Amino acid sequence: RLNLSQRDAAVTHLVYLSSRAGKRASASLIANGPRGLIHFWCVHAGNVMARFSASRSNSVTAMARTQDDSVLFTADKQGYIVLWDVKTYCMQKPATVAPREIAKWRGHVEPITSVEYAKR
Repeated sequence: RLNLSQRDAAVTHLVYLSSRAGKRASASLIANGPRGLIHFWCVHAGNVMARFSASRSNSVTAMARTQDDSVLFTADKQGYIVLWDVKTYCMQKPATVAPREIAKWRGHVEPITSVEYAKR
């Protein structure tokens, strides 16, 4: 079992953007990482195309995506949920800024351990 500092440094969640599978210049894998960072990886080149802070608490505890890969949901250990517009983020080239934040709210007063997208 990992202690708290090890968990903060570990990759605990991966999201694959299946709509980008054949796009060799695009980031198609999203990973959480240390200090609340999100990393967008180009799996074909094996490099990070972008990283940005997605948590004020330094720990992203859950991630999910919409079916069309246009929105990324992140949640953290302070109970915040953030929706990010990733429809065209890192599609052709690396990014130096975070994607546009669509919405943010405190969904719980404790850590959120899972998020899932459910289509209406």
